[in-house]
Amino acid sequence: EARESRGRMLREKGEGAGAVEPRNGAENGAAAVVVEEEHELTRKRPRDDEDGERDGAAAEDASGRGAEPRASEGGAAAAHDRARLDAQARAKRETVEIAQLEAGGALHAAPPPECAPSRELEALFVLPAVLKRQLVDDWEFVTKERKLVQLPRDVTVQALLRLWLSSKAKARGGVVDQACKDVAEGLELYFDAALGNMLLYRFERAQYNRLVLLTTQRGDVFQASKVYGAEHFLRLLTKMPVILSKLNVDSADITTIADNCADLAKFIQFNGKLFFLVDYEVADESYCALANETD
Repeated sequence: EARESRGRMLREKGEGAGAVEPRNGAENGAAAVVVEEEHELTRKRPRDDEDGERDGAAAEDASGRGAEPRASEGGAAAAHDRARLDAQARAKRETVEIAQLEAGGALHAAPPPECAPSRELEALFVLPAVLKRQLVDDWEFVTKERKLVQLPRDVTVQALLRLWLSSKAKARGGVVDQACKDVAEGLELYFDAALGNMLLYRFERAQYNRLVLLTTQRGDVFQASKVYGAEHFLRLLTKMPVILSKLNVDSADITTIADNCADLAKFIQFNGKLFFLVDYEVADESYCALANETD
């Protein structure tokens, strides 16, 4: 009985130990989960703290940005005002520059579409590079430096054309081609008719008006080709496509005129030192005032 009693006790203990094991296993498992959760929470806390710090920084940044839009809005408005003022100043400068170019004659109103010369016609009247540079110098003297050609010129347009015909006669044994004579006569007539309308810069108009007035007061008829020289005649050669486009001239005559103008341009270029001034005279204050009134 004592052995049975001890055996029962051992069995009860064993069964009790066996019964406890599962519970301990579950508790250990639960404890492991809790530990894992605690570790997870522990691992999460720094992130949460970091998130909290980031959130705090974001909140501060947001609060800072909350003030920034107002500051940036003020800066944007100031920048917009500066841009607007710069645009206005730029537009004003451009207007002044355009006005200066127009006053100097650098900008010419385009002829009406029906009078605009064709590219083929323009290609027939191309000046040599040396004479193009002469035109640029001429423009700068008058429009930029406010200078004038001394008039009357020593070699006038009329004298220049006669010298050209004389050179042609020498080259052909004393005989001048009738076409050359016709072209020279036509160019002289074109120059007289075109000078006051399309060959003067605005700064020169007062000088022209004064010359016309003095001539008429003497009872004479003003003839530009007897007063002006190569400086202004060169401007006529650049206008020939426009002039011819307004006239009823057949293609054969246009070719003849273009060929003779090309020959005449070479003659002018070769004798440039004889025909062109090295420098123009500076206009005095009284003339500048008169020129401004004329404008």
